[in-house]
Amino acid sequence: WGCLLLIPSLFLLTSGAKALMAMMQYKAPKVVSYAEFTKTMPKSGWYTIKGGAVDVRKAVYWEQNGVCVDVYAPLQPVTGGTNHNNDIYVEIDNPKTLSVFQDLTYARKKEGEAGAQRFIAKHIDTFLQHRDVSGTISYGHRDPLGEWSNAGLNADTLTFVADGWRPNPLLGYAGTGVGVLLTLLALSLLAKGLFRPR
Repeated sequence: WGCLLLIPSLFLLTSGAKALMAMMQYKAPKVVSYAEFTKTMPKSGWYTIKGGAVDVRKAVYWEQNGVCVDVYAPLQPVTGGTNHNNDIYVEIDNPKTLSVFQDLTYARKKEGEAGAQRFIAKHIDTFLQHRDVSGTISYGHRDPLGEWSNAGLNADTLTFVADGWRPNPLLGYAGTGVGVLLTLLALSLLAKGLFRPR
C-alpha cells in the first residue's frame, strides 16, 4: 500500500508546489501585445495578450452526447492570417460564445455548410472577436480522440491560453497539504513493511 500511495502523493506535491510558485511569481497578469507574445512564446505564466483576434470560426472542439464540452479557438493577429510557427489556442470560457457555437453545430448538421456560413455571418461579432485575452498559459495538450490531428495540428506543439483563468492559491495549498499527508502515510506504511519481524 505504501508504494501505491506514494505515486498520487508525489503528483499532488508537485502540482501543489507548481501552483504555489505560480501564485508567488505572478501577482498580476503580465500585459503584452500579440506581437510581443509571439516573439517569446512563453510556455507558462499568467498573461494578458492585447491586440489579437479570437477566430471562433476555426475552433477545434469535442462533443459529448451532441454537446460541445471543450472549444479551443486560434488567437491570430487582427490583420488576419496565421503564423503556423506560433499556433496559439484560446480555451473558450464565455457562456454566450459557447452557446452560439453550439447553435452553429446544430445549423451545420441541419442545413449543411451553406447553413453554417449563413449562421456565422449573422453572428460574426461572436465568431471573430477583436479583444484582449487574459489567462494562464500552458504548452502542449493531449489528443486522445484525434481531434487536433484531424484539424491538421500537432497538439504537443501548441500554446494554450485558459481564457479568464488565474493561478489558484487554493489548489496550491490543498495539493501540497494533501500531498504531504499522503507522503507521510506512504512512508509510514513502507517503514512498517521493511521492519516487520520475519
